[in-house]
Amino acid sequence: MSSERGGRKFKFFDAHKITETLVKEGAQLIYCREALYPVIEAEVRVREKSRDQLGDIEKTILALLEACPASPESISSLMGVREGSLYPILVELEGRGLVERGQGGAYGLSELGKLSAQYGVEVVDVDRALLLCGITGRLLPRNLYSVQRFSPSELKQRARSLDLVPEESQIELSALDMNKIQDRRAVNLADETMAIVGIIQYKPAFLLGILVFYKNYMNYEAGEIVFPGETIDWLPMEKIWEFFSEPLGFSAKMTAPEVLKKIEEILISNGVELAREVSLDKYGNPLVELKSLSHKALNFQYRGRPFLLYIGTDRYKSVPLGQFPFGKERGFNIRKCGDFENDLLYGRAITFIATGSDLKEQADSLRCIEHAIQEYYSIMPTERSNSSIDFIIEKVEKIGLNSEVAFNIGKKYGTKNLKKILNTDSD
Repeated sequence: MSSERGGRKFKFFDAHKITETLVKEGAQLIYCREALYPVIEAEVRVREKSRDQLGDIEKTILALLEACPASPESISSLMGVREGSLYPILVELEGRGLVERGQGGAYGLSELGKLSAQYGVEVVDVDRALLLCGITGRLLPRNLYSVQRFSPSELKQRARSLDLVPEESQIELSALDMNKIQDRRAVNLADETMAIVGIIQYKPAFLLGILVFYKNYMNYEAGEIVFPGETIDWLPMEKIWEFFSEPLGFSAKMTAPEVLKKIEEILISNGVELAREVSLDKYGNPLVELKSLSHKALNFQYRGRPFLLYIGTDRYKSVPLGQFPFGKERGFNIRKCGDFENDLLYGRAITFIATGSDLKEQADSLRCIEHAIQEYYSIMPTERSNSSIDFIIEKVEKIGLNSEVAFNIGKKYGTKNLKKILNTDSD
């Protein structure tokens, strides 16, 4: 898989809307299904600049001890404060971890005290709960903290990648370098955070998201995991493809050849003539080469659009489908582990390519007419030089198609809106 990024951020948590958006943007779907994203719930010790200001006496004490350790008597004398009044303040500073008392009774600055004296504000160590990527160790966005989490024990029967974050795995502090984090609040840290100084405890967990792979309009492969209000788009492509994608038929407890055979049977029963046996493309997705379609198949609609518009030809790229378009559809529920009856492909995309000359003409005609209509209505009315019909005829004949034949195909198999336009002699 290529490492080039698509740069696409999805703002919704719906597999259908994601695939529809990709198609509208000219992308080609490769894989789209629920995924269990491994994370680490970590309790860490964080060093922060406190928002509470140090008092003047506290600042003076820290400044004196910054020069050298001193006894209470010496501090009292230097500051001109009675020792009885000073002692409670020293005890409090010691309790807050800013000063330390040596064996001889002299006070000196602790590491936190030195930093507090340096910055002029109290520096404290606090314990915070953070969420890390289970693959890279990277701190995760705060939006993911509200996503439902699952423990490995809850998902033993649900995923094949539960060993991604073993209990004994080690977290490297180098992955938590504050110098690499520009926006601390975005990863659930305070703006005043200086460093993560230690990891107290951690455990693995999983977040339920939607994994999507696609080729963008520039033909680069991209992969993202979508959650409510957040998208992870920075994971290495090779890792997420290896960790998250399942072979065709895995969820249905079938082999890929068994699924391909089932696809063939369903297609043939719906009036589809195959050019050859259904095969797998380089991504392990079904590739169907079509010789012809019966009248029944030509009239098939996929999510309200003619099936012909998804078929690839020599002129137009195929538009891979995220669900098998023939047979009984039961919907797609990303919160439920699917099986063969719920979704034949279960996340994988299926591609249809026309090989027969008549089918190529039918697919080319409908695709060309649709593109022409979209282009025509994108032009300002005052700038249109001819009618929509003349515009469509010009575009159809430009690619070598017979306009009369193309119009008949559009009137038979197009959408309601397209049929309405083609049955009109003028605007």
